[in-house]
Amino acid sequence: MPSGGKLNGDRIAQLCVIFPVLIREARVAGRVPEVETLVRQARAGREIGADLVALCRTLGLPYDEPVRKWPWSGGSGHTAREVFVCPAARCTRAWVREPGVPLPVCGLEQAPLRREHR
Repeated sequence: MPSGGKLNGDRIAQLCVIFPVLIREARVAGRVPEVETLVRQARAGREIGADLVALCRTLGLPYDEPVRKWPWSGGSGHTAREVFVCPAARCTRAWVREPGVPLPVCGLEQAPLRREHR
């Protein structure tokens, strides 16, 4: 878990999830270096909340805190063999796989989520 604690882990999880949209919009707006900086900060475990909110607002993307209300962020109801998490153990993202649905890719690591037994 990042040094910023669970809330920063939630923010890194949101960056991971929205990364494809964020990078697409940043390319259009010529702001890719800001996304790259945010990714470096997240990988280093630094607090990214203010920078993520500012970048999302600048690009016209919604940002809503807390992200713990997302279906995959709670601990109840997940079966041990169907919970997939951050491949770098950097954030709080947890995802339950439905039959036939491919694994999502981590926006920071560009690697599939990894299975974790809980």
